[in-house]
Amino acid sequence: MLTSLVLLLASAWLPASDQSIEGIVRDETGGVVPGVRVRLTHTGTNDTRDMLTDEGGRYIFPAIRTGPYELR
Repeated sequence: MLTSLVLLLASAWLPASDQSIEGIVRDETGGVVPGVRVRLTHTGTNDTRDMLTDEGGRYIFPAIRTGPYELR
């Protein structure tokens, strides 16, 4: 999952205003985990956005601005 996370975060550096970060939260056995809080923080401004994973463990942060982010 770390490899895919790094690839997803790299898209945040592209110079476009309609970028998004998305992924799937999985447990150690590979099963999806619904209802997990995922937090995206713009490290330059400290602005944060939170969301819960859906029934398939998916999350998406649409329309993010360009810059460095931390995902937890």
